Amino acid sequence: MFVSQAAEANLMNLFSTAAAAQGYSPGYALSSIAAPAVLAQNAPPAQLANARGVGWLPALDTQNPAQSPATATGKRCLDRMKAQGIRPTSNADYTNVNGACDAFGLLDALLRATNGDSSAGAIRKVLGTVGARYLSASTVDGRVAFVDGRVAASTGRLFAFVNNRFEYTSSPFAL
Repeated sequence: MFVSQAAEANLMNLFSTAAAAQGYSPGYALSSIAAPAVLAQNAPPAQLANARGVGWLPALDTQNPAQSPATATGKRCLDRMKAQGIRPTSNADYTNVNGACDAFGLLDALLRATNGDSSAGAIRKVLGTVGARYLSASTVDGRVAFVDGRVAASTGRLFAFVNNRFEYTSSPFAL
């Protein structure tokens, strides 16, 4: 298991490459932060056979497009990107596009609710109300939660490397 501040994918890739060279095939416990769909393109495939985890970011968790359909927010985001000539092709591309759209989309909704007041107090006042209605482009089922004024995914799914790709192996559940 790799626990870091956003470097899990790099740690897993480096470790698994060294492990493969030594004939060592451990099990791996991962999360969305390990970017499983990106790891599948870089890590030794035999190392991924025992990789599984908990995810909340479909574009990174699963390589099965049917398991990561775009939410209405995601569709609007992709339409805006396409209008500018940007066409995401990889899971990493979709993650970057969705993350930016979520950041600006939520901020836009918050500023509309405060009539443009960007002070921390004003934002905190409307965060619970606006956030409860916000549909994310990035998360499982588009659901988010707000904990101590921070945005977090509220729904997760289990994933594993099956059929030579990462796929969700469970139904959504509350995180």
